[in-house]
Amino acid sequence: MRPISGMLPSTIYAAAAANKVKESPAVQKPVPETEERPAAPRVDEYTPEEKTTPSGRYWMDRDTDGSPKIRFDDPEQTDRKPPDTPTEEESKPDSPERKHSDRSGQRCTVNTDKVDREIRQLKKRRSELAQQLNSETDETKAERLQRQLAQIEQELSRKDNDTYRRQHMEITFS
Repeated sequence: MRPISGMLPSTIYAAAAANKVKESPAVQKPVPETEERPAAPRVDEYTPEEKTTPSGRYWMDRDTDGSPKIRFDDPEQTDRKPPDTPTEEESKPDSPERKHSDRSGQRCTVNTDKVDREIRQLKKRRSELAQQLNSETDETKAERLQRQLAQIEQELSRKDNDTYRRQHMEITFS
């Protein structure tokens, strides 16, 4: 028997006629039912879920104020209180735990002087090495100076950017 996927439509009909395949009727008559239909339609029924074991997943949720919050389904914290609910001491407005978490009256100062000083020293060292390299006549000393210069260039490219400054800045609250 040949597969019909590569055949032309006229050869398919000829093959069907050779095998005496009958075409199905366009409309089939419904089979009469002997059983009675139920009086009321069936509807879905709510079945409450059983409490599942925590899986350790994170998800976005909203807290009581409506602001976004990240939740965590901690498998090791099944019978303890969730961490986002405050304890009785923290919920009191005049408690010391509450006062430390409220920083509305404080001022924040950011200092990047230490990083800037370090970058200035690296640039100064780079210019000194470049001068020494230009005036050096000995081939081995020139190679050593060139390696040192490449190392300083690499360190400068790593440190002389905003990301490095943000990571190494000093933050003070007053």
